Amino acid sequence: MAKQWKRETVCIQSGWQPTKGQPRVLPIIQSTTFKYDTSEQMGKLFDLEESGYFYTRLQNPTNDFVAQKICELAHKLRTGSQLLCRI
Repeated sequence: MAKQWKRETVCIQSGWQPTKGQPRVLPIIQSTTFKYDTSEQMGKLFDLEESGYFYTRLQNPTNDFVAQKICELAHKLRTGSQLLCRI
């Protein structure tokens, strides 16, 4: 769907796909740490055995959504870096 949008619309709308009850605009997630049910779950994240968020300096949802937005815009403009868009 985003590929049919104009460049300006891609800049605003892409990257974030809200579901019912979520904000239309990408929220800025300000948390520096994230909650998990068990220490084993955290251990798997730190050992990079599972994907997820555990410390915002390494990875956080807002950065992932912005990276997706950049990739979609680069695709729209057909000038995007292949390296960047493999995130």
